[in-house]
Amino acid sequence: MKQRFIDIHTHKSNSDPEVLSLHSFAFGRDDALPAAPFSAGIHPWDAERVDRPTALRFLQDIPADAIGEIGLDYVRAVDRTLQRQVLKAQLLIAQQRKLPVIIHCVKAYQDMLPLLKSLPLRGVVLHGYIGSPQQTQALIEAGFYISFGYTAFRSPKTMESLRLMPSDRLFLETDTALLSIKEVYNMVSQALKLELESLQTIIFNNYKRIFV
Repeated sequence: MKQRFIDIHTHKSNSDPEVLSLHSFAFGRDDALPAAPFSAGIHPWDAERVDRPTALRFLQDIPADAIGEIGLDYVRAVDRTLQRQVLKAQLLIAQQRKLPVIIHCVKAYQDMLPLLKSLPLRGVVLHGYIGSPQQTQALIEAGFYISFGYTAFRSPKTMESLRLMPSDRLFLETDTALLSIKEVYNMVSQALKLELESLQTIIFNNYKRIFV
């Protein structure tokens, strides 16, 4: 497998041969499946409005490379009990299919962490991360991967979290940002005082560890 820049979570198409993007497909939002590789799932914002039985059946057979983005968001006015039920159903599918999960979590780590720890999942990636160093340490100790995007640079505490990261738990992403994943890599390599090629190798190896 040729080494490339890994964009672990994006909602944009990619035509750069040097980039491998994991596109995100959201049931009830997106009309067509993206090109492989891709992740698929019921976003917590949509837990009340999607046809959940149909989506869950589809998720059992769809040729996805990961389940996501899925999770909990306690800022949104979506029933929290239902969010947890939908999340657990999707985690069980990921466990059964031996697929990694891409997690969206906002103000809900007190409920998210016990659930993630209770299941033997192939890999857990917390995407779009902006958490504190204390929270970051708990996620590292749990064995999870953490993905940072350009939003990390808006917060000193998140930058501190980025500098705490073990290299074998790190991912980068564009999500919905207009900048390219190469620009994100350049920003992070400068922040970590790490050669760009070394950063690319580190994240590529992390990708192979749980996706290949």
